[in-house]
This record gives sequence, structure tokens and C-alpha cells, in this order.
Amino acid sequence: MTREELADILARTYDGQPLDQLRDEHAALHLEAADAVLARMSGPAGMPTT
Repeated sequence: MTREELADILARTYDGQPLDQLRDEHAALHLEAADAVLARMSGPAGMPTT
């Protein structure tokens, strides 16, 4: 899953709109959240990726 796909899922879930229909500032929040989720998922299972 790409960061854009995950951010779009978050936008549709929380805002009821696709990512590309949100204001840039608001879309950026979903992209940041997607980055955080993907970073966490890429680390060792159960271990923080700090």
C-alpha cells in the first residue's frame, strides 16, 4: 500500500471525502499520519522505530 492510498483511506474515513478533494493543508495531515503508520509497520514487530 502506498502512502497516498493510505492517506486517501484516512481522508475518506475521517472526512468523508477523497484525499484529492481536501484543502492542501488538511490533506497534508492525512499524508503525515500515513507516513507514521507505514514507518511503524516497517519496523520490527512490536518494536518502536525510533
